[in-house]
Amino acid sequence: MALDALVDNVWVAVLAWAVLFTLDYALTLRGARLARAAGLHIAFHGGYELTPIYREDVAALRRMSPRLAAVLSSWQSSSSSSGSSRTSSACPPLGSRVCLA
Repeated sequence: MALDALVDNVWVAVLAWAVLFTLDYALTLRGARLARAAGLHIAFHGGYELTPIYREDVAALRRMSPRLAAVLSSWQSSSSSSGSSRTSSACPPLGSRVCLA
């Protein structure tokens, strides 16, 4: 039932993605702060963030990343131009690993 709502209504899917994406970034920042505080006991070689485009932002502990805002706004603008068609070939920007075409 929830999957049908995500498939049938593109705005529900976009909203769910935006919320989860933002929560992922916020929890990553929280983890980076904790890792920095535990720096005497644990060493993270190469930084805490795994995604290359966000490494600088997480290392600087930026609450709002300009890259995050760009990804969120570009995805929302591409989904609004594609409409609610199931056969849309709009894929998330920046080479996402999951793309329903």
